[in-house]
Amino acid sequence: GISVSDWPRVLRKCGERTGTPTQRQKMFCVGSFLAAAAWEGRLPKSRTYAPLPGFLPPAAPARRPPPLSSRLMSVAALNAVAGAFKPLDADAKVKVKTQIEFYFSDSNLPRDKFLRETVEADPDGFVDIALLVSFSRVRTLLVAFGGPQNDETVADVTALLETSETLTVSDDKKRVRRSTELRPRDEVDAEIELRSVYASPFPMTATIDELTTFFAAHTKVLSIRLRRHITSKDFKGSIFVELEDGAGCAELLGKVKELEYEGAALTLMMKKDYLEKKKTERVEKAASNAVAVAAAEEAAAAAAAAARGS
Repeated sequence: GISVSDWPRVLRKCGERTGTPTQRQKMFCVGSFLAAAAWEGRLPKSRTYAPLPGFLPPAAPARRPPPLSSRLMSVAALNAVAGAFKPLDADAKVKVKTQIEFYFSDSNLPRDKFLRETVEADPDGFVDIALLVSFSRVRTLLVAFGGPQNDETVADVTALLETSETLTVSDDKKRVRRSTELRPRDEVDAEIELRSVYASPFPMTATIDELTTFFAAHTKVLSIRLRRHITSKDFKGSIFVELEDGAGCAELLGKVKELEYEGAALTLMMKKDYLEKKKTERVEKAASNAVAVAAAEEAAAAAAAAARGS
């Protein structure tokens, strides 16, 4: 049997980034099932709770979570939430098409490990449209039109993607791919850096959609990336804005004195200049720390010598 005290170890193993994406997904599902089953009393409990070092168990819940079966929404339930099918309106068409084109773009695909591996797993680079419409942002857009589980909704999206200039739909109308080969990441990253701008400050509650709307009023925006802390993943309040070209960057930087977001004047600079500035600051800080350490060691040595002399 598996006791309650064992499931933190199981979940930790599930979090290890080893094996293929499919293997990791299976590990996560198994670990989640065991955890839920333990709390629901369907697995034996140990008398003492002995988590692994460094794992802080949650306080005893006031009530048990609902049974596992009630937390797993069925396809039928998803369709019920989404409602009956209706054709995408003009606004939804623009947003859905733009979002799926973004998934395959130079801005996203080289950095999207899951999607890139999915593309590479197919000899012709195709990805199932049914998979793409299940992605969070597209799924949210489709809920009002029948949802991603609705065959008519998926067919509507497929017809929409056939109008794309950057994507190619397969002959069976079930898959889609980039129309051009993906270039080496180093080459793509260097090109993107030359048309990207650093901007701050923004409130912690700002969303990508809100920021895109704000900057799109001034120039054409290809993507926005929220900068996050490495450990906590909290938004830093600064972003990188990828524009269409260098001219777009110059246009945006020319408005730096007039740009405000929720009353705060914005700081703007080219991404490459910002990265160079931060690199210089790190080098200077390291040098300053080295000087401080050397001075402390010299003072300690002098004190030790004086103590020996006395």
